[in-house]
Amino acid sequence: MLAWKDIDISELSAIDQQRVLTYYRRFHRLHKDYLPFTCHAAFPIVLTPDLLHKLWMNFREKSGEGSQALPITVATADLLFSPLCRNIGTGIYEMHPAIRNLFLQHLKNDEAWGGERLKRLAYFLRFYLEENKKYLPAEAYRSALSWQALTFTDPAEAARRLLQLLGEEGEAFSLKAEQSLKHARARNALRESAAAPGPSSASDPLHIAIAVADSQLAYRKGDLAASVQLLEAIKNHLSYLPPNEDSVKVPMPGEVIEQIGLKKAVPVESTPDPLLPPRGHIVEYGTSRKGGRIQVASTLRDVYFRNEDIGDQTLIEQLETAGVEDGVPIIYIRRRNMAGEMIPTKIRRAARAGEVLAEARRLISDGNLYDAFQWTELVLRSFPEHKEALEAERGIRDKALASKEIVQGPEDEPSPYLQAKESAQNKDFENAIRLFGKAIEEGSHLESAVKDLAMLHHQMREPEKGIRVLEDNLHKISDKGSACNMLANLAFAAGNYEQAIEYLDMAGRFAGPGRKPFILRTYGLCHLKLGNYDQAEACFEQLLSYTRDDAGAQQALEAIAQYRSSGNFESLERIEDIIFESGIEEISLTSELSPLLQRALAQNNYEGVPESLRANQNLSHTTLRNLRVLIRKSGRARPEERARYLLTEARLMQQFEPDKVTGFKSVLARYCNAMALLTAAQNYPNPVVRYYYLETFNLEDSWASLELQIGVYISSYTFKGVDLVKIAGQTSRPINLSKLWEEVLSIIPDDKRVELWDGTLDMFIAN
Repeated sequence: MLAWKDIDISELSAIDQQRVLTYYRRFHRLHKDYLPFTCHAAFPIVLTPDLLHKLWMNFREKSGEGSQALPITVATADLLFSPLCRNIGTGIYEMHPAIRNLFLQHLKNDEAWGGERLKRLAYFLRFYLEENKKYLPAEAYRSALSWQALTFTDPAEAARRLLQLLGEEGEAFSLKAEQSLKHARARNALRESAAAPGPSSASDPLHIAIAVADSQLAYRKGDLAASVQLLEAIKNHLSYLPPNEDSVKVPMPGEVIEQIGLKKAVPVESTPDPLLPPRGHIVEYGTSRKGGRIQVASTLRDVYFRNEDIGDQTLIEQLETAGVEDGVPIIYIRRRNMAGEMIPTKIRRAARAGEVLAEARRLISDGNLYDAFQWTELVLRSFPEHKEALEAERGIRDKALASKEIVQGPEDEPSPYLQAKESAQNKDFENAIRLFGKAIEEGSHLESAVKDLAMLHHQMREPEKGIRVLEDNLHKISDKGSACNMLANLAFAAGNYEQAIEYLDMAGRFAGPGRKPFILRTYGLCHLKLGNYDQAEACFEQLLSYTRDDAGAQQALEAIAQYRSSGNFESLERIEDIIFESGIEEISLTSELSPLLQRALAQNNYEGVPESLRANQNLSHTTLRNLRVLIRKSGRARPEERARYLLTEARLMQQFEPDKVTGFKSVLARYCNAMALLTAAQNYPNPVVRYYYLETFNLEDSWASLELQIGVYISSYTFKGVDLVKIAGQTSRPINLSKLWEEVLSIIPDDKRVELWDGTLDMFIAN
């Protein structure tokens, strides 16, 4: 067991010795667990309050029977503000290097933990960066921590990345390489004397890469002898021809190659196949009661599993022989039990993406698309741009849709989906649920049927059933972003905030800039509900970087600060209600739209539709086609009439063309453009005009069709009213945006330039 008496500070400098002694005298009598906590905190090269909190949650240890766990509210602050650490930026700390090495060596040399503990710390750090990188304000810190974790969890990939730097030129290479080598050498120094068994240093890919990089750096500094000597030591592990196309080729000077007997390039074998971070750790396992316990990495909560749900024989052997003293990293998918709960299944050791995708392909060939989708999604959560995983995801959806034979009834009989919509409007919910289920089974308006059925369950105050509908059909849906948003809303409505956070993680992969504020707001509210005030604070601070005037976020930060200073919990409860009312969207098919557009659609009275049809609600596809003719005739000369007709077109598309999401948003973008011109012509304040243009930018997928609107938007900082309408009417010639920007800057007053820059940033954030 770790003990203060085993720490030797004799090799530290006098000032570092004094720092350690001060820390020891202050805290060793308060709680025995300060020492293991400090040793674990020495692993990350930089620290933040959130990182230290998560580290404590994952690695807290008790000193013995009857002792109480070290309280985080005390330990985090005690360590960060102790003489051992120093502040290096806003909310960023580091342990003094020599002291950090001392405690890290002490942890590594401990018989109970040793090298395996370091590896688990690295897995924890890697997963933390995947899920919580927003809490680290600077890219340099994220990059350094990511590299540190990679050297322990995937040395082959670390070797490949290190050697890629050798292809870069100039001083920039030297600086990058020196930083990367620093962390790689630190890993090797700990590994060489670690208790955990492993491959010899001579065959370790990172050891080889360090030697090659050191040789390159020595040669660039003019030390030919040192360069040759470094490569001679690893000569047997190098070849002049690449063993496969994934090898890393390192160009070497001819005189070095000649002296060590190589003729061309030095390749080091590596793999582009990344290692997935563990989804959790098995912390309890028993053969007698045929089950165990998993600590989920994302929520730090425990879930239970049955031994029969382990799908990896090697993992079973490891659990039976080595036990779970240090926690066993695993990945898994989920299934629904008899009680309707999602529980872990197909549990296996942490694996590479290639292994997981191979399993997914096997499941696809067997027709088990649900499990195949879960394995594929597990890869994409960590590596969103993984080409093979994206291809597998598309293949799963195509096969799911192909397996559904759409049943066509008589031509005059509405589809099950349209019948279900009619039943829902008539409040015949039981029949609507049956018909939506039939539509899903037959593939009739599949995506809309799934989302509408989930929404209907929400309206009936059955969010758990809505979650089940979406989860069971998620692999068939192309627009997974909106589906994940709905799942997050449903989980929040059900009071399952941990599950809501998991769905928000999935939604973040698909979200554009316009959706980020909603996701951050919901993240923050979930963490408030869970009492995770550090995480909530970080979410609301990031939300303010998107929407600087978000009153809910500002009030939330003030309430958290007040709670910390005075312990006033009532302010937090009040702010939860305020944010819930203003920030959590009501679930609907238009839940990705702004509240303004949602209200406009809800209040639309089918302007442009003949009164006889409106009175009887006798609407059809023919009504929609006739309305589009009216819109073309109205043209730009009648913006008010055009805006009303476009809004009606969007509302009719919701009913008769629910799958045309892109077209629906395009119509609403044209509506917002018409409203911008209308408000300008009626001399509304320019911020109102710009608001409608920002809505237009948010709805369009690219800048290609927005050149005219951008020109008017920029001009609104120097012109107003009819002048803006005249600029918008200049369609006979393209607008030179660069020239227009220069003209606006040349005439805008100095005190308005900040407003112009802010508005331009808003424009880019919107699209």
